[in-house]
Amino acid sequence: MSEVTLSIGGRRYTVACSDGEETHVVSLGSVVDEKLRELGENAEVPEAQRLLFGALLLADDLHETKSTVSKALEAQETMGSQIEEAKRETDAARNRQGELEKTIAERESELESFKTAQQEAAREVENIRSEVTELRAEIDESRQAEEKLRAELADLKQERDTAVDEAEKLRTAPTGSGFATIADDPDLAPALEKFADLLEECAAKLEGKAAS
Repeated sequence: MSEVTLSIGGRRYTVACSDGEETHVVSLGSVVDEKLRELGENAEVPEAQRLLFGALLLADDLHETKSTVSKALEAQETMGSQIEEAKRETDAARNRQGELEKTIAERESELESFKTAQQEAAREVENIRSEVTELRAEIDESRQAEEKLRAELADLKQERDTAVDEAEKLRTAPTGSGFATIADDPDLAPALEKFADLLEECAAKLEGKAAS
């Protein structure tokens, strides 16, 4: 054990303390002496009462310190809860961000697929347009061929009608007119009929081609 001498309120006190605690005890004595100095010098106040007042002041300081520490601990606890809540919200936001990034990646992939499909559709439309153009050209050629066939058919019909008229004239021509008649040449009538049949057959073929 050790002893230290304290000067408090103008008086000296000898106090026992553990070895190594001397400096700490002297510091505490200085705090008590400072509180007594705050009370001022008053000879009418007994020393014991002055010490009591000093102790009350120290107790008040200690109470305020404890209250401050308690409030600080409560604030620290509240802040800790807020920090934990903020961490949970941050984790939730990160998870949400991950989901959004995944959704964005999926939508970008779908967009690329749509673009590819659109390009393919555009190529198909272009191919269809080319086919339509070719078909229109073929239709125009077919119409021109049809018109040509119709013209040829009209010519053949006219030739057939002319041949029929000529045959009819030969059949009905009077005898002794100086022209050969069917009666004068028995082979002429079958030849004319054969020629007429041939013209009709050609006309029928041309009509079939025009209809197709």
